Amino acid sequence: MQHGSYSPKEGYLANYSAHKPPASGWWWNALWKLKAPPKDKLFMWCILRNKAPTGDNLQKRSYFGPTWCILCKQASESIEHLFLLCPISISLWHNVLANLHLPNRWHGANILEAWQSRWSAAHLTKIRNLHPLICWCIWLQRNKLIFTGTASLWPQAIAHLKSIYNNIPEDDCPHSTRNIFAEIIDRNIPWAYFEGSTQ
Repeated sequence: MQHGSYSPKEGYLANYSAHKPPASGWWWNALWKLKAPPKDKLFMWCILRNKAPTGDNLQKRSYFGPTWCILCKQASESIEHLFLLCPISISLWHNVLANLHLPNRWHGANILEAWQSRWSAAHLTKIRNLHPLICWCIWLQRNKLIFTGTASLWPQAIAHLKSIYNNIPEDDCPHSTRNIFAEIIDRNIPWAYFEGSTQ
């Protein structure tokens, strides 16, 4: 209490400084500026914050059940495995990037490092929207296998993903500028303002 009396503002600031969340890093603003669908960006946020409900995260929440990767059945499921190391996911990344004639490079020590390397290598801003789209596609396939026992055919999933990507507008096209001119009023003509609600 700065002046000897309590105020809600000072209580909030004291509580906020004691429980201040960690800095999010460079990707925070970059992610929300993308033109990908909101659900894809929100899911990418969960991935980058290690909040996605993968097998390892479910175990931390007292989940008792199988936690292997449903796509490849070769390792336990984690964010790094599912979106970075799983052979099925790697195949999807390569197919999508090859179909769009982009370099097949998606690797790193973790998902953030992989995305940062792709982000800095992208020569067009639109390409950066691919990462949330592909991660969401992998997640949908994973969930279909878990809950229905079947998944969409990968060619169909890739075609759907490409149609969403192709509908994202280009960021690098020049924007048209609006020229706003001040209204010139002839002082020799009588005029007056009228309230719009008059009848």
